[in-house]
Amino acid sequence: MALKFRSNKIKQIPGIDNISLFPENKLACKHIIIIQEGNPTTMMEDHSDSSNLEQTVTFEEGKPCPVKIKGHGGGLSISSGGDALLIGAFPHPSQAQIEAWTGEWRIKLFSDSEFPAIPMFAVGSEDWILETPCNPASMEQEAPGFSEALYAREEVEMLAVLVDSETGIVRKITTVPLSEMLIERLVISWNPFRFGDQYTKTYNEEEFGQRIQEIYKKPSRELWNASW
Repeated sequence: MALKFRSNKIKQIPGIDNISLFPENKLACKHIIIIQEGNPTTMMEDHSDSSNLEQTVTFEEGKPCPVKIKGHGGGLSISSGGDALLIGAFPHPSQAQIEAWTGEWRIKLFSDSEFPAIPMFAVGSEDWILETPCNPASMEQEAPGFSEALYAREEVEMLAVLVDSETGIVRKITTVPLSEMLIERLVISWNPFRFGDQYTKTYNEEEFGQRIQEIYKKPSRELWNASW
């Protein structure tokens, strides 16, 4: 699973693309375990047969994040089992941000011409908006069948992990329900861009990053207001 993040600072990263906020490693695992108040819960399972995958990744409040992240922002990933993970990385999250992380989340999709929809999250209120662009072609390579698995789930709860980007420490963990209508819209938007055809192109990482930069010239609130 690869996570993409928004940043006000753009720099070239060889071999990926020109958005600076990427984990240093792609998260590939069979199990993700969360620990809240000392109670472990298996949140995500990937039944892939790949022998080179890590067996377990553990997120625990107050402990280092197992995913190394550069920069700050929000990144979304979906496993081949249809589980959704969002990591938000911000420098020294305030108490208000930590409280908002476990508050009410609102979710919209931003649509741009001939481009996969971008999930957007208002965390606690519309004062804090996360954009989480995902390249369906790359996701299909890393998590084959993620779209079918996501659509087949009766209920989808996204695991959301708040990380202090300065220290790498997990500050808060919560789950966010994703509605059936949202999943359906997301799958319909993303599916044509997974493989491409004579009417729809796929994006490599460089092309995807360039398009995202163009979209990000608009402020977050403007993108949010244009989404539904």
